[in-house]
Amino acid sequence: MAEASRRRVAPWVLAAGLAALAALLWLACSTLGGMAWRDALFPTVLVPSALLVGLRRRALAARPGAAVLAVVLPVGLLLCAYMPAIVSVSWDGYVHYRAANRIAQGRVTVSSLADDVLYDMDGIYDVGLYPLGTSDDDWHPNWESILSEEGMDHANERFEELDEVVSTRKTNVTPWEPTTLGRLPNALGLAVGDLLGAPVLARLFLGRVCNLLVYAAVMALAASWLRHGGWVVFAVAVTPTLVFMACNYSYDPFAISLVTLAASRFVGELQRPDERLTAGRAAWILVPFLVGTVTKAVFVASALMLLFMPRTKFSDDRGHRAWVCACCATAAAVLATFAVPFLLAGGSVGADTRGGAADIDSRRQLAFLLTHPVTYLATLVGSFLRAFNPVAVFQQLPVNLCYLPMPEGWPLMAAGWFCLALSAALLDRGPVDDRWRGPAVGWGTFAGIALSLVLMATALYLGYTDVGAPLVGGIQVRYLLFEISPFLLVCLNLGTGPRRRLEGRLEAAGGAGPARRAMGALPQAALWAGFCLLWAVTAFGFLVRF
Repeated sequence: MAEASRRRVAPWVLAAGLAALAALLWLACSTLGGMAWRDALFPTVLVPSALLVGLRRRALAARPGAAVLAVVLPVGLLLCAYMPAIVSVSWDGYVHYRAANRIAQGRVTVSSLADDVLYDMDGIYDVGLYPLGTSDDDWHPNWESILSEEGMDHANERFEELDEVVSTRKTNVTPWEPTTLGRLPNALGLAVGDLLGAPVLARLFLGRVCNLLVYAAVMALAASWLRHGGWVVFAVAVTPTLVFMACNYSYDPFAISLVTLAASRFVGELQRPDERLTAGRAAWILVPFLVGTVTKAVFVASALMLLFMPRTKFSDDRGHRAWVCACCATAAAVLATFAVPFLLAGGSVGADTRGGAADIDSRRQLAFLLTHPVTYLATLVGSFLRAFNPVAVFQQLPVNLCYLPMPEGWPLMAAGWFCLALSAALLDRGPVDDRWRGPAVGWGTFAGIALSLVLMATALYLGYTDVGAPLVGGIQVRYLLFEISPFLLVCLNLGTGPRRRLEGRLEAAGGAGPARRAMGALPQAALWAGFCLLWAVTAFGFLVRF
């Protein structure tokens, strides 16, 4: 009884001790050391976080879900504080903020001039040190200035001034649309800010924090369900690009985390061959997949993976048919969110000219696509080879901070992430994974991923690219993040073969005992690798440069 009481009390004692240490570090760095506020935040958060991972490394190594929270949340909260006030620091941030703000307020509103600036793609020029037109290259110098200590203070002061001036521009109620679901985390934070009467800067911070919390919680849940493969989810969760987006206004982290949850629940069912798939457990797969893909309907083809649920998971053929029908209905519902508006608009989608295209006409483009299928196939192949070549993937997939400058030493960080992700995918497997691995499920999942990418490229070809252009415009490497979890969890499942071969080589080199200890240390190594990766990106991306 006494031992059980100590186990219950110990985490609270540790948490209180780390909180007290953080407070002391803040006082020492900011007051006694005279450090700037964000410089002081770094050691204040880093030291307790490192102690938590160091002291609880064995417990965290046994629980990948808890490891996700222990690594992602401290770094993410710090990044939320580091982000400049301007929301366009991330991809289409102004669009996501505008939509989230309208959802949070839920009515026709009269906003302040601060919101007018945040709604503007070029709002950085309204709060930066250098107004638009004062330099030969406005974009990058202004980003550099606004990220400096002087620039951060200047922007904050300008936003406080603008927040006091009521704008005459009115915003309409946001109609319900599929992407609304993906913007709910950001909107929740903004709504909390409104409830508390928070100023504009505090509202921005709360919107970012809520997005981060939802992302981390869903990823932790995904990692916790797997018998083996939890460290694969951990590797995806600590991807610096994803954490960066989660700390900003974006619906991508929400969608990707839900797709990851659906993939992990699917694989978890394959790892439990003797347990029947109940309606509740089926919902844990289909609902996250539905909500996650509805924000990016073009990735719905990943549902092909779900059709490989073994018949042995059902009590009879009727149950298996019901599952197949449910999967097809889910995919159809997602497709309908795109297809129905497309048909109602007479086969037209809104033109997006931000990429510089001038001759965008979805009807003419569709006619060209249908009458020149071989030409379009060549266009797809050429576009994928150009956008997804190995160099581009290495440079832009794991460590991509959008408009912000790349961190110093980013090639080493990118290489570290690829090593972590591939090692987890190959080594975090158990005997149960040998039972369900096979060419059908692997190649079927890969086919779904490939088809999703084709649909994504086709959507960009219709609404973002000049009619008859030889290449699809707008394809970005970050879109691969939507499919990274199914690829690593399913397509790269080679069973226990790689683990056995590695263990055999270690035994040959140093004996059975050291080999077992080395293999047992792999989860802790993955934990520290993810920890060091995110903190390195934070240090060299937001501190060392200034």
